Amino acid sequence: MSYRGRQPRHSRVDKFQAEIAEIWRTEFGFSVFLTHGVGEGFTDTIVGVPGNDPRNELCEVKTGNASSTPPQKKFYRTWKGAPVWIIRSPSRARAWGREQVALQELRPKIAEVF
Repeated sequence: MSYRGRQPRHSRVDKFQAEIAEIWRTEFGFSVFLTHGVGEGFTDTIVGVPGNDPRNELCEVKTGNASSTPPQKKFYRTWKGAPVWIIRSPSRARAWGREQVALQELRPKIAEVF
């Protein structure tokens, strides 16, 4: 069943989405699940960041200066989890990946905290 029981509409896949997913998988060892077909403004990808404090990040891939759609803007405003990351190019995807790895190195291991 799709999100809220509705059939997802066919969404346009951003130009760099596959390339960015591959960068995150191969260069950083992240898990990447493509969700662009979910609809309702949901993000393009869920990224699993491994490390001392593993977590899932919601990322929206946008090409160039493309704007978010009204449903996406509504999703960003109403989502109660971590903020959605907007990634606009493969070079930004690499920079974001390096930032996530650096953050993991700074955090204590969860098992050691508890």
